[in-house]
Amino acid sequence: MKKEGTVKKYDGYTGIINDYLGKEYLLLKKETLEKINEKDIVIFDPEVVITSEEDRNVARFVKKKVLKP
Repeated sequence: MKKEGTVKKYDGYTGIINDYLGKEYLLLKKETLEKINEKDIVIFDPEVVITSEEDRNVARFVKKKVLKP
């Protein structure tokens, strides 16, 4: 299921996306389908990655939302 959110932090390699419910997702450059900048509205596939330390919410297949005029 696709989600929509806003890029809050992004240094070109890693960052954070907040969805509209306030949930945070890790943004990785390798998961982007196009050039992404801070404050962009994006669409992505959410995924939970289970690690030994903690579960991480990761944004996959990230692309900019096309805004209609």
